[in-house]
Amino acid sequence: MLNLCYANKYGELTECFELLRNKIAVREQWNPECVLPTNGATGALDAIFLSIALQRYQKGEQPTAVIAVPEYFDAFKQLKLGGYQLTEVKGESFTYPVKEVVETIRRVKPALCYVSRPRNPTGELIEGKALDEILSTGDETCIVLDRSLLHPDKGYTAKEVRDKWGGKNIVIVDSFSKKEGLILERAGYLLTMNKETRDRI
Repeated sequence: MLNLCYANKYGELTECFELLRNKIAVREQWNPECVLPTNGATGALDAIFLSIALQRYQKGEQPTAVIAVPEYFDAFKQLKLGGYQLTEVKGESFTYPVKEVVETIRRVKPALCYVSRPRNPTGELIEGKALDEILSTGDETCIVLDRSLLHPDKGYTAKEVRDKWGGKNIVIVDSFSKKEGLILERAGYLLTMNKETRDRI
């Protein structure tokens, strides 16, 4: 976020923004036009949830979301504050209910589905075929894939997700806070599959 109260710093801030965006693009092997630096991963989620909610409200519709429970408490809070109608999917245990989530997305056709990797708070890593089943539903529904707690050497990289599912409606969230120990810097980012989605956010 830019604080415009400090006008004399605005040029420096925008220059840093572009520099950070380009560095993230190199790191993730991503088109810089599809990268958006944010105020931590929480800032990325806020931007995504708000932009999708506004699109729905402009159409006279209430925004809707599918989310498996338990799930990251801050995502719940932000979705509720955004006025989302939540469809919570519960499995028989703490294992992520992949089949039930996919069936619910296809039945409800929500505006978005939030998935954290590893799953917060259980630590379960949704991977391989299970993750592919969820990502395959990203057409009308935006799949928000939060990788901010994922070790860089574990699971699908952002590039692998894009190479396999680049035509889908997927937004990837990541952060330097936990992985790089930069908690005070609040440096997060989101990656979109196309420039149009990034521009809307």
